[in-house]
Amino acid sequence: MKRAVAEYVAVCDTCQRVKAEHQRPAAYHPQTDGQTERTNQILEDILRACAIQYGTSWDKSLPYAEFSYNNSYQASLKKSPFEALYGRRCRTPLFWNQTGEKQVFGPNLIRDAE
Repeated sequence: MKRAVAEYVAVCDTCQRVKAEHQRPAAYHPQTDGQTERTNQILEDILRACAIQYGTSWDKSLPYAEFSYNNSYQASLKKSPFEALYGRRCRTPLFWNQTGEKQVFGPNLIRDAE
């Protein structure tokens, strides 16, 4: 398998133009392993709390769990995932009277985030 990939990269015109090299998948990258494990632990804790609180209908609380995670401060981003994506804090009903600077983000932000 490795030989077939190496041979393909050797003859692939696009690979040659961008000077493609072998890159290890993120699963084998030591710097990201701890971050991934921590994120998995946080998500597991959130889902466990939902299961304890709501019992067999825990799946109905998933939108709230998602909202909670997306609006929680992330040290790696130095902001919440929502704020990182949209460039502003999420306006909840508690803070509807507070307005901030409006910014419009287009497809470029989404492409850069990928």
